[in-house]
Amino acid sequence: MNNVKSLSGIGERLSFFTLFSEKGFSVQIPIIQRDYAQGRESESEVRSSFLDALKAYLDQGKPNRDLDFVYGSLIEDEEGCLFTPLDGQQRLTTLFLLHWYLGQISGRSDWLRDHLCTNGRSKFSYETRASSAEFCDALMANDIDMDQLLALSNGQGSLSATIKDKGWFYLSWVSDPT
Repeated sequence: MNNVKSLSGIGERLSFFTLFSEKGFSVQIPIIQRDYAQGRESESEVRSSFLDALKAYLDQGKPNRDLDFVYGSLIEDEEGCLFTPLDGQQRLTTLFLLHWYLGQISGRSDWLRDHLCTNGRSKFSYETRASSAEFCDALMANDIDMDQLLALSNGQGSLSATIKDKGWFYLSWVSDPT
């Protein structure tokens, strides 16, 4: 039987990475959450503001910067603890993608997989639709050579175009609003 705990009762301050590496949690964005908006072209101002705040924190060299509250519930079972956020889905998704990207450019993707995957499956996932969870799994399972990005018409390398060109990428994922 599942034991549901409220994280508000715990009130613990954790980094995104600590959720997985020290706590051993999995994170599943629940079905009640809206689609991931920070990746949309129309949300560039929100995304830029969040990324600028992250960069400023890194430039200051101080650990454990606050990015506002992320809260939800923990569901414990025989497989471990699943964190389901009630608030903070957009920030968590952006942090997941940023950790994946940093793992790729630093050559530490295997190390990241050791902490963010279990049995070949991403410990960050979506309940919303199967295709979203499958994309998270595929993204974590595959590396991208950042020196071999496909060039756009302007000559710049495109990570998005490179991912979409990979054999493991399903074209149906292009239509997934998450």
